[in-house]
Amino acid sequence: MPATERCALTELYYFNVGNNDLTGAFPVCLLEKAGMQTMEASRNDQFSAWSLPSNPASSLEYVSVYNCNLGGTVPATQWCALTELYYFHVGSNDLTCAFPVCLLEKAGMQTMYAYDNV
Repeated sequence: MPATERCALTELYYFNVGNNDLTGAFPVCLLEKAGMQTMEASRNDQFSAWSLPSNPASSLEYVSVYNCNLGGTVPATQWCALTELYYFHVGSNDLTCAFPVCLLEKAGMQTMYAYDNV
């Protein structure tokens, strides 16, 4: 199913495709999808290079995208404003920025990993 079809699903709240050696484009639209709560796509390092969106869904609680060819930066203002986000794992990727301190200080954050980036 192409990413555009996944993003058109109106009742999708939980997406887990971790450890599948997926290739092609990462479905970034799912991180922007209203109602999305959980994104688990780790250990898919054959995805084409991609970046975190600057307008993530406010409903995100759990995001685990380590070792999946993520690059660029973490849009701090938008990601730190996510009030429900308690788990954020972006380790073993190619992020090129200083990690936003606001995520470390965010109320409700329980677990965060950002090791092994550029």
